[in-house]
Amino acid sequence: MFETPRSHPALRPAHRFFPASRRRDAQDVEIGGSFDGTFDGRSIKVLKSGTVSGELGAQVIEIQGVVSGKIRGTVIHVRKTGRVEGEMEYETLSVDPGATINARCIPS
Repeated sequence: MFETPRSHPALRPAHRFFPASRRRDAQDVEIGGSFDGTFDGRSIKVLKSGTVSGELGAQVIEIQGVVSGKIRGTVIHVRKTGRVEGEMEYETLSVDPGATINARCIPS
């Protein structure tokens, strides 16, 4: 659904069985650097060192770093170090104390 560079330095597979360059629609990915653009995966984790500007879409999204843009997920969990600006569309949203959210929240 989304276009993503096949070998972006900020993306790395969360599990060795799902390399980022393989199946873009069934990935478990961690973002640990700066990423601008859109990404669609099965499970996305934005690490503390991760900064995303754009769109994320996945079944499960965990945010420990910074995301600016649109997030669509079945389950979104914003950890205490997470910051979100923009829009979140979700079925289940959990926010840890200390997290910062400046976003339009849309339950689906």
